[in-house]
Amino acid sequence: MGSEFGGRLLGSGGVGWMFRRCVIFEFDATPGPAEAMELALIDAGAIDTYVGGGSVQALVPIESCDDFQKNTSARGFSPRRQYLTAVAKNPVSLEMNNRALAETLIGALEEHPAITAVWTTLAKDSA
Repeated sequence: MGSEFGGRLLGSGGVGWMFRRCVIFEFDATPGPAEAMELALIDAGAIDTYVGGGSVQALVPIESCDDFQKNTSARGFSPRRQYLTAVAKNPVSLEMNNRALAETLIGALEEHPAITAVWTTLAKDSA
């Protein structure tokens, strides 16, 4: 797979230092402005939030999860689900033609049956 796209496979933990382990907590959106809920989640310890599809997601560093859960519970919020994720410490931006190549590789890796997870430092806002 790697040779097909010019990549190579690293051993366990080979790129882990490039990522921050976090948990995404997903909440049902509350009535009213989404910004109010986002601010409450940030006050509770989230480092970022995402709104869409009737839910609000809060990104929380794994080491802060216990405090975040206590703080959100005290505010009356109960997550519908939560899951682990990894966030790039230093996202990389690529120009359009290189971004397309990177996205092709990422897509092929994600579809490969022998690969269980794909982490990338590709910035969401690449040019």
